[in-house]
Amino acid sequence: MSMPEFPEKNLCVTMEEALNAVIMSISMEETALSHLLNAEGEKIQYAIQYVKSNNCSANLQKLLEINESADSLVGQINEMQLILKSKLRLAVNSLPKPCRPCRPCRPCRPCCPCCPCTSVFRAIGDQEWNCNENLCLEEISNCQNGIELCEDKCQEDCNSLILLPSGKKYEIEIDLEMINRRSCNCDVSFELEFCNGCDIIHSEKYSNDSRKSHICFSESLTFETPASERETILKLRLLSPQSLKVVCGKIAITEINNC
Repeated sequence: MSMPEFPEKNLCVTMEEALNAVIMSISMEETALSHLLNAEGEKIQYAIQYVKSNNCSANLQKLLEINESADSLVGQINEMQLILKSKLRLAVNSLPKPCRPCRPCRPCRPCCPCCPCTSVFRAIGDQEWNCNENLCLEEISNCQNGIELCEDKCQEDCNSLILLPSGKKYEIEIDLEMINRRSCNCDVSFELEFCNGCDIIHSEKYSNDSRKSHICFSESLTFETPASERETILKLRLLSPQSLKVVCGKIAITEINNC
């Protein structure tokens, strides 16, 4: 058997890749144990055949010694199997769980003034989200309720700023699926900011401490924009030092009407 090959010592791997390497090492150890058991079986069979063919009772003591040696080895292999079983259970339980699907958005029914109207903004897929950057979005559903992306090209990160009309109450739902490719030892955190001009009027900070390579986040909140001549700007900013790859996500904003 050849020796197992492991990644370089200082190679940066994700938690999922490290767990796959652990499971692979367990399978290699199981293969090695099976070879040992097979060798012991062949040794006992050879000894029995030798005694029978030579009709030599003097070798009976030697045969018993071989049997005792095999029994001791099988006992040690059983103990090793228990250790490997516990090791495999820990590795499998640490694998990332499948992400739950994003919640469906409420249907838009603008014909009735008392029905909720939802505008949906989708995170641009496969984007690299870096520290202190806002999440880039694209509009996929608009109920003509004034909720829209900023179209002022002079405004920095205009495609990451959502404009909310003033003096209204909104329910905001956030669903994100991301991959942390660089480090699995840090919590992932980001901040939802509500701004009026250059002033931050409200912020909500969220963190995910799962420390896994595959990160799913889902949150909802209610916010009422202040009565002002300016629209309120909504943006989602990454606070963590490590960058993330955004797989998919959305921000759904529903205007709450008091009928």
